Amino acid sequence: MEINQILSLASLILSIYFLLILIIIHLLTKKLSFSDNWLSEFVNIKYGKSLKIGFILIALTEMFLSFLLFNIFENTLIAAIFLFMSGLGALIVGIFDFKPREKWTIGDLPHSMGVILQFSLLPIACLFYFITIPNKLLSTISLIFGLITVILGLYIATNTYFLKNKKYIVIFQKVNILVINIWLIIISIISIKYFF
Repeated sequence: MEINQILSLASLILSIYFLLILIIIHLLTKKLSFSDNWLSEFVNIKYGKSLKIGFILIALTEMFLSFLLFNIFENTLIAAIFLFMSGLGALIVGIFDFKPREKWTIGDLPHSMGVILQFSLLPIACLFYFITIPNKLLSTISLIFGLITVILGLYIATNTYFLKNKKYIVIFQKVNILVINIWLIIISIISIKYFF
């Protein structure tokens, strides 16, 4: 089995793992609320280590897919760089924990910067894939998911800054993460079709 086959299978497995962890951690957790607590707060509970690992694995998925898509479509270098950098953001989120408190502190900066990288660069990567990928299905999927994540990201960013409607911000954050993860699963499946 060659490296592209291994990375495409790994991308699918890792993104499905993250999706399952998202679902399971919300079903098993009674202390935190789906609508009141940021996803990163779930790292601090009983099953939180599996979510922390999930953040790191989704980062690897984005990095693997940036490499794979560039191998399939050579004109996607800019999109691949944005996707890889988005993966670095997810990696930072996985490495640096978020501690819930009344006020934001400088200690929250690495985690917050990782979130900003993830939520801002992945939609840009999707939109660049839409422009550069000749495969109509993959291009259209990237456009749709790119636009959805742009809209969700803008809502989250503006409302988080003004701290309005925290309940809706938290729900939209989780929906955004779910949308990103679904895009990664679809792209992983498509990459498998190219390498097998």
